[in-house]
Amino acid sequence: QERRGDLSGSLGVQAQSRDLRLVGAEAFLPESSTDSWAAFAFEELRRGDLRWQLGLRWESLDVSAVGRPDRSFGGGWWD
Repeated sequence: QERRGDLSGSLGVQAQSRDLRLVGAEAFLPESSTDSWAAFAFEELRRGDLRWQLGLRWESLDVSAVGRPDRSFGGGWWD
């Protein structure tokens, strides 16, 4: 984000999807799928010699394993 007067910062998103499949004699973990996403913001305000900063991040994580209950996590809360 461009500096606008005394204010600057950035915004963004992140997403990821993974599948886990193990094979062989020591494959003791179940197959699983993990999906996650996040949104974040960071802003900085300059006033003379002072800098005020604020950062936020919201994140969600969903894990599904064969033969196990699904688990979802978001922003520190467990659904």
